Formats: sequence, C-alpha cells, structure tokens
Amino acid sequence: MSATHQPEAVAAAAPGPCVSSLHFAIALFLAVIRGLSAEDSVSDTIFCIEAVHLDHNRPNLLTTEINSLEVQEILLRKPTLTAPPSFLAKLQLEVVFDRSEVTSTEENGKSKNEEEFWRLDSFGGIKILWPSAAAKESVPEIYRKTLEDYLKTRLSGHTKAYALASIQKKGIRPAVAEQSLLILLREYPDVPYSCVKKATRKIGIDPLPRATEYHVVDGPIVWVFSVSTQQNSVLVERADAQETDERLAPKFEEARQEARTRLEQRGIKPKLGYVHAYWPELKKVLKEKHGIVWRSRGELNPYVYD
Repeated sequence: MSATHQPEAVAAAAPGPCVSSLHFAIALFLAVIRGLSAEDSVSDTIFCIEAVHLDHNRPNLLTTEINSLEVQEILLRKPTLTAPPSFLAKLQLEVVFDRSEVTSTEENGKSKNEEEFWRLDSFGGIKILWPSAAAKESVPEIYRKTLEDYLKTRLSGHTKAYALASIQKKGIRPAVAEQSLLILLREYPDVPYSCVKKATRKIGIDPLPRATEYHVVDGPIVWVFSVSTQQNSVLVERADAQETDERLAPKFEEARQEARTRLEQRGIKPKLGYVHAYWPELKKVLKEKHGIVWRSRGELNPYVYD
C-alpha cells in the first residue's frame, strides 16, 4: 500500500463483508420488523443495505424510468415493445421513498421535503406502489423479480444505462485469459464485462495480498474491485469517480498532503478513527483550494468504515 493511501486505511475495515456493528444491528432489526409485519397488498418494499442516495436515483426519477417503454422492454425482454403490457398501463407504477422504518407516521407522508430526505437519510428503502392488489398479483413473477433487481442496482448508485446493461448481459461472458478477471466476473455475474477496466493507477485500499485492481466507473461513482488470485477472492468498495481522473491526480495528492498537515498542526495524528477527522478535512481542502466537490469513502460505503 502506498504512503499516499495509508492515512485513509488506518481505521478502515475491509470492504464488503465487514460492517459497522451499529449499522448492522439496525439493519438486522429493520429486516426482522419487516418480516414480522403484515404484507402490504399494494406495495413492495425494497431495502438495499448498500443504498447510496444520489441525485440520479431519486424516487421520482425511478418512477419515470420504470414506466418508460425503454425500461419495460428490457424488464420484459421484448425489444420490439410498442405499448405497455396488458398488466401495466403507463404511469401506474410509482416509486416512493420509504422512511417508515426510522421516522414517525407524520414525517413519512409525501411532502415538498421528500427529495431532500432522499439525499440526507442513511436508512430507509423505497416502495413500489401498484395500482391495486389485483394488479400486483397479475404481474408475472419473473417481471417483479427483474424489476426488483433493476431498482436494487439503481439504489446501489449505478446509472440507468448500467442497470439495463446488467440485465441484458447477465450471464454473457466472453473468453478471458486473465485469472483475476475471471474471478471478478464469477463473483459478480451482474457486472457487464464491457464496463470493467483494469486500473492503471490504484486508488483503492488494498487489503488483499498481490491484488489486481479493476475499476467500474459509472456516473459519479467508481466501483473498485481488489482481486486476489492467491486467495481466490474479491473485495469491493465505492469511491468518487473523480479519483480516477488522471488530470485531477496531482490536485488530490496536494490536497491529501495539506489535509494531513492541517490535522497534525491541531495535534491529530494517524490512529484508529483517524479517517473521521481526515476525510472532512480533505473534503474541505479539495473544495477550498481546487473547487472539487468530493464524496468520501465513508459517505459512499456507510456500512464499511467504523
């Protein structure tokens, strides 16, 4: 691991399976509560523990998407669709932000602040509202499952284009000779092969021995895959896609150094928990000195870093 990345790794748990104990406990509790509650006959709750709330996956945008012929064609696997299927008339489906698990009934209703809640809330999923219980039951199971997969992909931070490609190309794998890439595609079959690029400059925290790093840049986020052929395993974390821009690399390095210097001047030195001081300082330096609005690893991987 290079010295430039070391301060960010001090308090970082391994990406993927390592989850903050508090967040995990809350997520588990919410899952149990949902499982014990009566099923809503006109809605489906989709709770994605890896959800990242961004401008491009707001509920109102997802509503427009899933009612469009472009998306319905892919969900139904009918490339020549000219009208909505009989069980689904245009604009009958609605996606809403589901904050019922963590807010009072009064706060949970629709309001002019719903979009602001979407950007700020760390918990809560979404609900698909069907026109009626009968309409919901009439929908083919395969359609409902594919729709759920699509929305989970979007909730995780991926763009519409990526989510559609993931459905279309799932299971289609060209012959590749590189063992590390084979492992990645095996562990993540929903990742379109064409989106995967081998890193020319590592930006991820690399906890695996002799790992090969791959990037999937999609919109404002890059998915960083560390693949170990020695351990036959893959770790993944999300990062701000600006970190992959070679033109910005010198600015990021300069900002990292200044952030460390500022913290050191205040008596804050690298130790367990250092990132919780380092990331806000780095965000501040990037904004003030370079005009870069940056998302930290903690923001994009809320259940990984503690």
